[in-house]
Amino acid sequence: MFSKIIRNGVRAAPRQVRQCSGRKEVDIDAIAYGYMASQGLFAGLELGLFDVIQKSENARIADMQKTLNIAEPRLQTLLTALTAHGMLDRSSEGVYTLTPPVERYLVEGSRHYYGDYIKYQIGRQFYKRLTDLGKIMTSGEAPTYSSWFEDPAEARMYTMAQHNGSLATAKMLSKKLDLSNVGKFLDVGGGSGAFSIVMARKYVVQLHVQSTAATRI
Repeated sequence: MFSKIIRNGVRAAPRQVRQCSGRKEVDIDAIAYGYMASQGLFAGLELGLFDVIQKSENARIADMQKTLNIAEPRLQTLLTALTAHGMLDRSSEGVYTLTPPVERYLVEGSRHYYGDYIKYQIGRQFYKRLTDLGKIMTSGEAPTYSSWFEDPAEARMYTMAQHNGSLATAKMLSKKLDLSNVGKFLDVGGGSGAFSIVMARKYVVQLHVQSTAATRI
């Protein structure tokens, strides 16, 4: 299906979208095929593809094939898809590089990395559960967080992913919230403790941090 919308690693020319009553007409195909971009992103993270490209001076498909142990036709399809969706750039010599947002947010060594949140929580957990959305709408029966997290492995994966996503939010809060005159910080429903960790690191001298995973207040 990728071949229908992608040509040689370059985005296919977008169809003209008509204006309808002052608003843009919905692109049904873009919505229907949106899962392709999502799955390409998830695959890139699962395979460590973005890290491989970032560490390579000349990331060509032959070199990546050896490192990732993926058959060339499959790898080429994935690379072409990621390029078409703006996650990679490809030179005329066939060298792949990361676009700035991918290098900033999806490379593990980056201080802004939140790929684990996308990979584990969105890719492995939420995405699959949304395939039952139609059934849930008609039956009214949906899994709850409490039933979901009865499985320790699922709970651990969720917490690990959420930790990766929460660190960035916690750092932003620490820049806007001045706790220099505060002696104690209580993190209610702290989950992995991401907010407590960030605050304790910033105010390491005077701040006593207490974190609780309380589910009711």
